[in-house]
Formats: sequence, structure tokens, C-alpha cells
Amino acid sequence: MSDENQYDDQEFMRATINEVFADVSTPIDAKDYDNAYIKVGSVKFYNGVSDKGRVWKRVSMYFVIDDQEQREKTNIENPGAGYGFFLDLTEDGKSLETGPNRNTDLGALRKALKQEAAPWSFEQLDGAGPVRIRVAHEVNDQNPEKKRAVVRSVTKQ
Repeated sequence: MSDENQYDDQEFMRATINEVFADVSTPIDAKDYDNAYIKVGSVKFYNGVSDKGRVWKRVSMYFVIDDQEQREKTNIENPGAGYGFFLDLTEDGKSLETGPNRNTDLGALRKALKQEAAPWSFEQLDGAGPVRIRVAHEVNDQNPEKKRAVVRSVTKQ
């Protein structure tokens, strides 16, 4: 990184802000959207160990919609909603379980994206689409004014 791109943290800390920030964001409308794509670089994994000592893994991603009305409403260039689910892992936690009632959310996502063929990897999700998403609002338990848009289902369009 060149010196001209660096900034001084202390200077940033001392900067005076004369504007009031909003404390509630405006989510996209809760409805169905066609032509949604998974935002490039948004696929992330979260890992942990349960109280019973079993390894868990969750995958999340962000679906972007192309909707001018929602861009104007949210003041976001690429509005969308988050989507995620837990993965069923083998006992050692190193690979995905297969079979009936295992990784059905992942199976439905791959089907919607027309990525059912093997071999397959999670890298194929990056930028994938188009699909139809159904968006709902989750309300914050502590503050009912705070809502966020979440994807409830993903299907072929």
C-alpha cells in the first residue's frame, strides 16, 4: 500500500462529525424477487463445537436483487438479503453427510441454481444465479423497529 492511501487512526478518532446517523436500517420489501444472484465473495462459513462436543458448520451468503425501487428505498447500490443454514456433518466434522433428510437446504439451493450435477464444490455458489428468492423480515427481539431482510426460500425461476 502506498503512503497516500494510508490514513492516521488518531486523526480519524479526533474528526468531528456534524451529522446524526440513523439507528434503524430500511430493509428491502418482504416479497418474491426474480433474477437474484449470490453476491461474489459473500459465501462464508462459521464453525463451532456444540455443548455435546459435536462439530457444527453454518454457511451464509448474500443474495443481490436488481430492483431500482428497492435501491431508492434502501439507498443501497446492490440491495438484497442474507441467507444461511446449518450443514449436516459426518461424526468427525470433516465432510458433509448425504442421504435422506441430510443437507436438504443445500440440496434445494443447488437444485434452484441448476448445480445438481457432481462433482460440485461450494466455490460454484460465488456469483451464481439467477434464482427466485422469497424475502421475509426478521424483527429484533430487543427493538421491534429494527428489521432485517432474510431469504426464506430459493427456487428456480
